[in-house]
Amino acid sequence: MVLTLFLFSTRATCQTYAGGEYSQDIDGTPFFARTYVDVNGNPYLFDDFETANITLFNGRVLKNVKTNFNLVTNEFLFIDEKGATMIGSILLIKAVETGTRKFIPLKEKKMYCEVISGEGKATLLRIYKKRIVETKAFNSATAQKDFVLSDSHAVLIGENLTNVKSADDLYEVLGSEELKDYAKKEKLKAKSVNSWIKIVNYYNSI
Repeated sequence: MVLTLFLFSTRATCQTYAGGEYSQDIDGTPFFARTYVDVNGNPYLFDDFETANITLFNGRVLKNVKTNFNLVTNEFLFIDEKGATMIGSILLIKAVETGTRKFIPLKEKKMYCEVISGEGKATLLRIYKKRIVETKAFNSATAQKDFVLSDSHAVLIGENLTNVKSADDLYEVLGSEELKDYAKKEKLKAKSVNSWIKIVNYYNSI
């Protein structure tokens, strides 16, 4: 199966976008979809382009822009006012918000992450990646290739990003003994992401 972006290319042409030729503001460059032969699935975060508001570092907000993320190449994609798929410059984008979800760029890492906690002294992020996994059934001569989604988590303090896999990692990077007492009082679980969110939110409140 050959994967292309043709199904995305015309769907947004009738959409009226605020801000006119916003592609100049995002410094978009044409996107040429890589062909993945005989791979099930797609390399994108969303199955279809999602409507989002994009906040730029210059303070401008571009509304109702069709967007997606290529999780293989770590590229932010948007459909411009002419219906063409473009790559947005990570140097210009401050945040992408679609529905209740917010994504921010990490310029040094050249990737985008989802914000899953409140933002303050520390921010808990979810990092998405996709890779191609090849599997072969027992006694089968042919292999099956699939895009497989994985995620990990990290806490951002200033410009320092630290991967976290448990509450203990959070205690270490946040450096507050009070957090352990809070987690114990609230009966939070060390391996629960929902618990990590509560810990980071509490840290930002004290």
